[in-house]
Amino acid sequence: MSAKVSQTLGRYSQLYYLYSQMVKRDIERRYKSTMGGMLWAIIQPVMMIGIYTVVFGLIFQPRWPSIASPWDYVLILFLGKIPYLFITESFASAASSMRSHSNLVKKAVFPLAVLPGVSLGSAAYHAMIALLVWVVFYVCIKGALPFAVLLLPLVWLPLVMITLGVCWFLSALGAYFRDTDQIVGTFNIALMFLSPIFYPMTSVPPALRQVMQFNPLSYAIESSRALLLWPDKLDLMHYPLHLVIAAVVMTLGFLFFRRMRSGFADAI
Repeated sequence: MSAKVSQTLGRYSQLYYLYSQMVKRDIERRYKSTMGGMLWAIIQPVMMIGIYTVVFGLIFQPRWPSIASPWDYVLILFLGKIPYLFITESFASAASSMRSHSNLVKKAVFPLAVLPGVSLGSAAYHAMIALLVWVVFYVCIKGALPFAVLLLPLVWLPLVMITLGVCWFLSALGAYFRDTDQIVGTFNIALMFLSPIFYPMTSVPPALRQVMQFNPLSYAIESSRALLLWPDKLDLMHYPLHLVIAAVVMTLGFLFFRRMRSGFADAI
């Protein structure tokens, strides 16, 4: 192995270590000085699925195609909520990431592009905890372990790439415009109702359905449900297209971040 390759690998190894430590610190800071500590990462999704069980399993009992009982709706709804929570937590944190780490922004040698990734990494941690809670609930309802959940990271890969690209964009924008936080908060609320979380895509009017296809959450939610609940409905034909679009969004987001980076210290 040449010295140049060895040096490059060493640099990436240091960058990964820095990134993992910052994600860990960000997660620990979120629960610092709380009585529950890290247990809140488990308590919150458990409480959420409990609320969904009471409201949608016992009270509303809504209709959904291809479900055998109201409890299935809880599985469907909570599974759709996990990628939504992941993407909205990432956006909200990334919008203020430069201002939250102003001391690091003013250091010329610090790799600032890591900071939006920290927002994503922290959100991914909470999404994985929520997914584990969903798996436990699935086992309690169905009496079987959904081994297909191991393939879920591949299904979510385009969404993760798009989220990272948008996080780079929002973090750069948030360094210059404090209104970005408010815009993101409003957008996240709208995104919840414009994504097939509480309803199937088949119930959306055809004209509006075409528009909703541009929402990356739509494919992630629908594919997650198909993979774990209805494998015969899993759409793999459009997966390569979503992967290409995700790569483009991620690249554009990084280029925008790099272009705007020079003025971060002055803006903050």
